[in-house]
Order: sequence, then C-alpha cells, then structure tokens
Amino acid sequence: MSLPPDEFGHGEDPRYPRLNLADRQIPDDMARRAADLVETMGVLGQVEAWEEAARRGPGGRPRTFPLHALLTGFVLVARMGEAVHFSNVCDVLFRCISSEMRAELGVPDPPSARDTLGWEATYRNVRTRFHGLEDLMNPSDRPKNRRLDDDVYTALLEERSALRSDADRQEAYERLSWFIT
Repeated sequence: MSLPPDEFGHGEDPRYPRLNLADRQIPDDMARRAADLVETMGVLGQVEAWEEAARRGPGGRPRTFPLHALLTGFVLVARMGEAVHFSNVCDVLFRCISSEMRAELGVPDPPSARDTLGWEATYRNVRTRFHGLEDLMNPSDRPKNRRLDDDVYTALLEERSALRSDADRQEAYERLSWFIT
C-alpha cells in the first residue's frame, strides 16, 4: 500500500516523486508556524544576550538576517524531511518561502538565478550565521571543517587551547547543554 503524498509531494508512491527542494514553495502559514515554534523555544533572548556579552567592540559587518530567521529555516528543512544542510536552509530561506514571509523574517531578497557569486555569498551568510551561533556554545578547542596534517592540527589545537580557560570551556558546555534541552 502506498502512502498518500503530504503537502510537499512526499510519499512512497512513484507517481509522487520527491521534488527538488529549491522547486518547492512553502505556504506562509507553515512558515509562520515554524517561526512561532522558534519563538516558543525561548532561545532567542538568551542567545542574543550571549552574543552581546561576546562582542569585543562596535566593529563587524551588520548581520544579513536575524537568528530567528536562521532557526526558522532549520525548522522548515527538518519539517520537510530534508537533510539539515546549509544549502537546504539557504534554499528554504531564499527560494521556497514567499517574499512576504522573507520580509516578516527579515531575510533579504535573493540574488538573481544566474548570479553565482550572489548565491555563494548567500550560502556563506547562512553558514557564517550558524557558526557564530555554534561558537557561543562550543566547548571544544578542536579545529573543525578542515582537513589538516597532523602537525598543523596539533599546532592549531594548542593555539586554540591557549586562548580559552577551563572556565570558558565550562561556560560553553553549560550553554550547549541549556540550548539542546
């Protein structure tokens, strides 16, 4: 027996193949429910306080979109049954939700379809925004997202370990524990 497709065309019936994520449109009411869920989680205020405490001065580039939008994108990707990858979050935020919903979330308009550099920058913004969140609560000093020779890895690990105290790592661990519970 085949399952009927859900609102995104998922199902086990070959007549309802899984669509490319970028080709799907997410209804505004579903996006609002995801945004409301992020609000209900109660993490935004605390993370903003952590970000403010971690600031080292007035510098830095203004954020392209708020944390609320990023987390809403993650919720939507997970709800759609897709792999929670930055590229999928990027597609959801910049291709799948309506321009009205993007405006509500504070997400800028997407680049044109042929603007490769613009799409790379959009992906980089999603990735950087996530890593900024992750850095607030990562207790590990280990280098991430790179393939390194043993010597380079050891040197980076020692350098990063020297920059943080055990109290800093403990605070990050407590933040991470709070965030995921």
